[in-house]
Amino acid sequence: MGKGTAARTAIILLVIMAGLLGNVGHSLASFGHDQKLTKGTFAIDAVVTLPTTQRGDEEEVELATVPQASVLIKVEYPTKGGFHTKGKTDKTGYWQHKWQVHADYPGTAAVVLEIIKSNQRRFYTVHFTVQSAAAATGTVTTATATSVTTVTVPSGTTTVTPTATDTPTPTPTATGTTTTGTVPTDTPTDTPTATATPTETATATATATATNAGTGYAEPSSFELSSDSEGDSPTNFFTSGQTVYAVAQYDNVSGTPNVAFNWYSPDSNSGTTLYQTTQESAPPNTDPSQFEYSSLSLPSSPSGVWYVQLVVNGYPEAEERFYLNDGTDPDPSDIFEQDPSSVQFYYAYGVGEPAGPATTSFSISNTHIVYAYMTFPQWISVNVPYFTWVDPSGNQYQSHSYTFWADNNDPLNVMVAFDVAGQNLQPGTWQLQLNGNTIGTFTLTS
Repeated sequence: MGKGTAARTAIILLVIMAGLLGNVGHSLASFGHDQKLTKGTFAIDAVVTLPTTQRGDEEEVELATVPQASVLIKVEYPTKGGFHTKGKTDKTGYWQHKWQVHADYPGTAAVVLEIIKSNQRRFYTVHFTVQSAAAATGTVTTATATSVTTVTVPSGTTTVTPTATDTPTPTPTATGTTTTGTVPTDTPTDTPTATATPTETATATATATATNAGTGYAEPSSFELSSDSEGDSPTNFFTSGQTVYAVAQYDNVSGTPNVAFNWYSPDSNSGTTLYQTTQESAPPNTDPSQFEYSSLSLPSSPSGVWYVQLVVNGYPEAEERFYLNDGTDPDPSDIFEQDPSSVQFYYAYGVGEPAGPATTSFSISNTHIVYAYMTFPQWISVNVPYFTWVDPSGNQYQSHSYTFWADNNDPLNVMVAFDVAGQNLQPGTWQLQLNGNTIGTFTLTS
């Protein structure tokens, strides 16, 4: 991975030491859960792949410590910006994380690692230098959008045709507003070439009027659920009376987009139904250290599987599944994530599954968002996969992280959205990568 021999040797030795010294018992720690933690005495070592970087480079941190430890990483860029995410060390105490540098200013960046094992916690910080702050590529200054007057959320078997369109009027994002609404979808003009094979049964049947679309765009770099507004208590399991917070971070914002959250409850007849639409707490902010959220006070029923979609200008950009009165947080020591199967691309979306037929070819002029759906056959405990879109020249264009907690080994359907409208995208074959490995390709045509 581009590291010197000495650095790699140090990591390997620390991994071996950690395996010999680590606590082999189950971890009791879980980020965001109240517990008394003491200062840890276990060994830690970490290195970054690139001591000197510039915007757009792929950076990586490698950690060697005790086995099966919870890891919280916070990257702080010079002057402003950064992000955080979570992970677990493996059975040897090893963990790594890759990301694309999005620093806007040169200087020294910090990678702060918090490691928790049983009731012990230690911090470790490494630094790297951002040599220059080159302008981001692949964006344009003006975005276009189409406001859909009335739509029906698809059932997962047919495409959706909007009944009317009009020209959107720029509108400031509302704060603290609760409305009813649904999510419009595109009408494809290309002829799909494949057949959808969704694996989950949840579908949406709600019909309502879409809110004003707003202008510009907002692309989330992370989206997760938490029992607090700062995202410090991540979970997908809630009980009646609790408040669920949908927490987002953004790395690409333009104009005054309208950001809302559609909350879907279980429905015995149709799978899911639109329960409520809420607005974000504040306009999207490109500073990744800023968390923006919307919240929902949960009712006593219906229990079961719920969904929330982060919707920008009427189109979902991210989706999370959560449970009401159904299960509890898993033991963070048990981690299992398979590679996804059934990775396919769509014009249209549903709730918990895609809508319409799959395709591998999209017209840039007639596509608003490319939706990638994939099924993970098993997903145990907390996993944080990292998705990256790669352009035809092999350059990383955009990245997202997805966090989900599970206490069973049920299949999980994951949706990842890629904005096309309003972007100056390169025609050709694009890749979707998961943790650095290509899992699907599609073509953008001019």
